[in-house]
Amino acid sequence: MSIEENKNLVRRFYDEVINQKNLDLADEFVVEGAIENEEVNMSGLESLKQFYRNFYAAFPDLHFHIEDMIAEDDKVVVRMTVTGAHTGETEFMGFTPSGNKMKVETIDIIRFEDGMMVEHWGRTDTLGMIQQLGETPNESLINSIRVDP
Repeated sequence: MSIEENKNLVRRFYDEVINQKNLDLADEFVVEGAIENEEVNMSGLESLKQFYRNFYAAFPDLHFHIEDMIAEDDKVVVRMTVTGAHTGETEFMGFTPSGNKMKVETIDIIRFEDGMMVEHWGRTDTLGMIQQLGETPNESLINSIRVDP
């Protein structure tokens, strides 16, 4: 696959799968054994789907907006703005729904093989998100989201 084809797949993934909440379509983009390198506790296609189901349950209006995209070889880097209001019926990271809105930046790096997403790295302003939701992060939470060099 070409760099442009990979970039198009990323655009379609965030639009058609994530923003339109069509998680069944993820099978067309992500391999079953996809490797996750972000601090979230998931690995593989089914874990990705469950992660987003939980995210939607807490943030029904969750939306990812692509700001920038850079690609080289088999990788695509995306800088996005993530927005949503914690108005769902479920907790998020142990916090009860506040109704507060969040707007944070995230950067994803996605590696492709044969037109499918096989590996992901990501960094999100989780601390900023928690503060926007009106929560006070405790030491345990800070340690769980800290990225050590």
